[in-house]
Amino acid sequence: MLTIPFKNRNWVVLNQLEGAFAPDNICNFSHLHKSVMHCDTTFDIRVKSASAILALVLSSPLVGPAESKSPPPAQRQSNGTPLAPAAVSLVRKADAWRDHGEIEKALALYNQALKIDRGFAAAYFGRALVWEEFGKMDNALADFGSAIKIEKPFHEKAMRLRGDLYQSLHRYEEAIKDYTMVISRRPSDGLYFSRGTCYLRLNKPAQALADYNKALALCGPRASILERRGDANFALRRDAKALADYDMTLKLDPDGDDSKDGHEHLHRCKAEIFKRAGKTNLYKIELKAAERGRNANIDIAPFTSDPVK
Repeated sequence: MLTIPFKNRNWVVLNQLEGAFAPDNICNFSHLHKSVMHCDTTFDIRVKSASAILALVLSSPLVGPAESKSPPPAQRQSNGTPLAPAAVSLVRKADAWRDHGEIEKALALYNQALKIDRGFAAAYFGRALVWEEFGKMDNALADFGSAIKIEKPFHEKAMRLRGDLYQSLHRYEEAIKDYTMVISRRPSDGLYFSRGTCYLRLNKPAQALADYNKALALCGPRASILERRGDANFALRRDAKALADYDMTLKLDPDGDDSKDGHEHLHRCKAEIFKRAGKTNLYKIELKAAERGRNANIDIAPFTSDPVK
């Protein structure tokens, strides 16, 4: 048995050591990572031969007198500010807990990280996601704002998700501002769709139509975007174009799986168009189709071609 001191949880060195000896079946590393994760200051390696002990001691950077090597460069944020290593470690743990749904544990670790480093954008961003899970939207908005201010020129994901949060809170003007900033750096179909929907909610169908066209130009025909473009055309009383968009939507998504309301809204719009045109029979058919739909929901969509979300 060989006991080796381990300081500062240097994973690079640890992985080098494991890589050097594990492939040759010289050492048993079965408890090594578990020991490190529990913040032990030493770990035990079971070495299977006396010669291996000598090779291990001579080659390992973890043992022997300290060498006069330069420390690794400090991690930095995009604004050039160095990050406290302890805070980085805490945020990584918090992110892992959050990904596993342990939001209370994640929140505690984000709070600890921010006590160490008040300028850590990733800690604010992660904590904002946790606040959303808790339903504390004002806290989430504040933390997204902190992350956005710290990162230079701004934290894209934080601004995108703050825009989504603003949209869910019906604060459409603020959502549009955030979406527009992210679009200026990284346009995507999802961003144009989300901003277009905000314009539509503000009764600005012309601006919405322009954004839906840009979204479709990026991703090609997609039912959810075509339906909303149909709504914009409907609001502009461009009935023929609205019907074309609605019909294409039904062709791409006949069961309404992507519509969030079983196409209830779409069929009601089609019914109104036929009513305007005096087509009573088609009007009644669309009303019956609408009755089979479900209640509508908000329209926040990430798409597979959308790299920001």
